[in-house]
Amino acid sequence: MKNGIFERNINFLSNLNKPLKDKMLSIDQGSAKLIRGETGKRTICVKRENGNEIFIHSRINPRESAKFISDYTFREPCDIVFLFGLGLGYELREMQKNNPKKIYFVVEPDFEIFKCNLMVNDIQPVMKEINLFVGNNENQIIQALNYIIDKYKSIKIQFVVLPAYKVLYKELWGKIEYQLRKLLNGYLVAINTNNSQQKKWVRNYVMNLDYINNTYPLVKLRKCFKDKPAIIVGAGPSLEENIETLKLVQDKAIIAAVGSGAGILESNGIRAHILGAMDGNKAEEKIFNGLKYNADSMLFYSSQVYYNVPKLINGTKFLMNQVEMDEYLHKKLGWEYISGYSGPSIANVITYNLSELGCNPIIILGQDMCYSKNRLYAEGSKNNKEFTPEQLENDPAYIKTVNNKGDEVYTTPAFMSFKYESEEIIKNHHDIVYLNGTSHGITIDGAKNIDFNEYYKKEISNYKNIDFPIFSKDIERDGTEEKIKSQLSEELYMVMDCCEEMVKSIQENRDNIVNIINENEKKLSRVPLFANVFMGMLEFIEYLLPKDYLNNALNKYLFILDKCYIMEKAFQGQDIVKE
Repeated sequence: MKNGIFERNINFLSNLNKPLKDKMLSIDQGSAKLIRGETGKRTICVKRENGNEIFIHSRINPRESAKFISDYTFREPCDIVFLFGLGLGYELREMQKNNPKKIYFVVEPDFEIFKCNLMVNDIQPVMKEINLFVGNNENQIIQALNYIIDKYKSIKIQFVVLPAYKVLYKELWGKIEYQLRKLLNGYLVAINTNNSQQKKWVRNYVMNLDYINNTYPLVKLRKCFKDKPAIIVGAGPSLEENIETLKLVQDKAIIAAVGSGAGILESNGIRAHILGAMDGNKAEEKIFNGLKYNADSMLFYSSQVYYNVPKLINGTKFLMNQVEMDEYLHKKLGWEYISGYSGPSIANVITYNLSELGCNPIIILGQDMCYSKNRLYAEGSKNNKEFTPEQLENDPAYIKTVNNKGDEVYTTPAFMSFKYESEEIIKNHHDIVYLNGTSHGITIDGAKNIDFNEYYKKEISNYKNIDFPIFSKDIERDGTEEKIKSQLSEELYMVMDCCEEMVKSIQENRDNIVNIINENEKKLSRVPLFANVFMGMLEFIEYLLPKDYLNNALNKYLFILDKCYIMEKAFQGQDIVKE
């Protein structure tokens, strides 16, 4: 069975991937075997458990079939090709011949088929030119793809599944598809959010410095919140069924209202202990304006929140570590901080932070993450809108799914990203019990569905009242605010000087452009504002920038300069961002 090609491939794998080499030497080819097709070209015959045979490539003309698949693959522009199924490589070679500059990520889930390949093809050129994954662990496959996406900063991916693999690995591909939707949906939401919001965020970074003297780090609450029950209240239509019960909770659990959930509680005379705010848009101000019952609640906020929001809350303010600027401020102030987390919704961010503070159990309410009752919000929201079933059904922006009662509902990619993030938080905090009391919401894996009203009667009503700490509103910080502003302003002008010089050198096409860029990038790496804030802001913007070096650099530093000018005006008290 072994031949010269196989021996060379095994020797090559010894240095590159010893576990794979060992697997190839130990595996028996019980179901896959090499055969000749009608034209003499090789293919692989796989005998299935039911006794039927399936051929990996065409028995008549595998190259012609490969050409068809290759042409179909490139019918639309892409940067990355995800090929599920290598076989003997006919399709891959055809793709590489026509588009050698594409990035190829190839998954061969069948060890026996891969061994057949090693017996007839030199694997060295393939593994040097592409990203090859051999195995059938869907989580590892997604991790490998995520690495490639991050490395090449592109989600322009064409997915290709060889026909035989759709049959042989139908279940595995189904699991991979589900993980792919989660992965790519997360990227899309992050890219779109960053691209559309960053002007507002940097304005808010500067203007929210006015509140630093009256803000505490979140970790101050860890001792008090440890093992205390928490209820995170969103604004979904299901909340209507829990309002009367929420009125009874009072201090028996920590009530955290997120986003528009604050307005719903306010309109029903319910006081939340915590209000969560992170949205950088002016519309966020509307939610917190004119509060009566919740004016003295604690505020968990990020420095990116719209700059008028913190002054609307009289209660103690706590800075979360959500965006790069938050961590920058924690470090400047010498504060201990919770590991950074930036989720797609304020509900995700508050869930994460309460989990890190040790709250247990955590109850999720009013987070439908779908248009249950054909509405976005519960009664009492300032932004409610009702949809007709026809509007939801006929608009491709909405996705049909089922809620946790089995009823058909419509959701969106953004809502699905909230669901996926909730599931990740739950998975990473396995010592905490999560309960989903959102009666008509979509299922959240890892959170047990409960009837909140019944749960209150049986459990919460028996809890002792929580003794919430009292924090002084007058913190003695000896000009901390002015000191931070001065340091930030100084670093801002250092960033502007470097970026302006690089942009000018590229636009004037100077002979020593690369040296100028390298020198200024070294300077920037030593400026905390750039290294700790702007670099993080570029993470998802890079997906939208040209890939060639000079155009990438030009657009990147023009982007940074634009944000610097907005911050400069904000220091002067001017808001130049159009809402």
